[in-house]
Amino acid sequence: MSAAEFLAKAQTALESAKRDFAADDYDGAANRLYYAMFHAARAALYGVGATAEGKHGTIIGQFGLRFCKDGPLPAELGRALNEAQELRAESDYGSSSPNAGDVFPYIATAEEFIAAVRGVLSGEMPSSPPRTTRNPSPSRRRPR
Repeated sequence: MSAAEFLAKAQTALESAKRDFAADDYDGAANRLYYAMFHAARAALYGVGATAEGKHGTIIGQFGLRFCKDGPLPAELGRALNEAQELRAESDYGSSSPNAGDVFPYIATAEEFIAAVRGVLSGEMPSSPPRTTRNPSPSRRRPR
C-alpha cells in the first residue's frame, strides 16, 4: 500500500469512529479512533520510505522516533498515539467499556493527528503543536 492509501484508511476509520460514537458504541469508537491514528502513522512511515509493516508497537515506536522525537511533529502526537492504543486495548480486551468522556476527546486528537501527517507528507511543517483535548493525566486509565 502507499502513503495515500493508508491516509484513506485513516480517514475511513475516523468517519467510522464518529458514527460509532454517535450510536453510543464507545468500544467501537475507541477501536476505530486508534486505527485512524495507526493508519496515519503507517502513511507517514511509508511517505519517507520506511517499512510500516509488523507489530503495532514497532510501528508506533518508529513513528515516534522518525517524526516526534526530534520533529517535525510534536512529541505530544507520539504520546497521543500510545494513549489511543491503550484506550483501544482496554476497550477491546478489558472487562469494562469506556464512556463518552473517555472517547470523545480522541475524536479531535485523531483529526489533528491525521491533519499533521497530511501536512508532513505534503511538505508543510506544522506552525504550532496541535491542540489536544484529551485528559493528559496518566491516572485516566480505568482499573480492569
